[in-house]
Amino acid sequence: MPNNYKSDLVTKQEAAAQMQSAGVRDGDDLAGHLLYATAVVTAGVGGSTPVVPAAGDTLQLVDLPAGAVVVPQLSHVTGAVSGTLVLDIGDAGTSNRFGKVSMTGNAAATFSSNGLASAAVTPARLTDPVRMIATLGTVTSVPGGTKLVVTIAYRVKG
Repeated sequence: MPNNYKSDLVTKQEAAAQMQSAGVRDGDDLAGHLLYATAVVTAGVGGSTPVVPAAGDTLQLVDLPAGAVVVPQLSHVTGAVSGTLVLDIGDAGTSNRFGKVSMTGNAAATFSSNGLASAAVTPARLTDPVRMIATLGTVTSVPGGTKLVVTIAYRVKG
């Protein structure tokens, strides 16, 4: 006989049917507003002359409100990266809190970490406003002035 697996939403809805407070407590788990923030940032801009971006450099992306939940599987980075660029996407407290992005060539890359960011499996609701930061890891043959477009999906109660 095949196994039957329930999502967290079905489990919460079934619990809510039995006891109101045991079910969906966070309104955006089942229904809410999905928002996108699009940050355009240029890596390696230092005054009037572009500098080559290096490992450890940070890109400040966007301030998210308290209560937001980042949806990494819907978030991505695009840009014309001639070489290889690896970014940790996080905040001041944890550099890879929302995932990792590996880019080679002219391609879009979704936030992931070994296939899927832990934030996608166990989403974390921000308790305070948070500034999202990308920290450069591996940087190979990426010229100064490389423009990146970072699209961050997040949900809020609606």
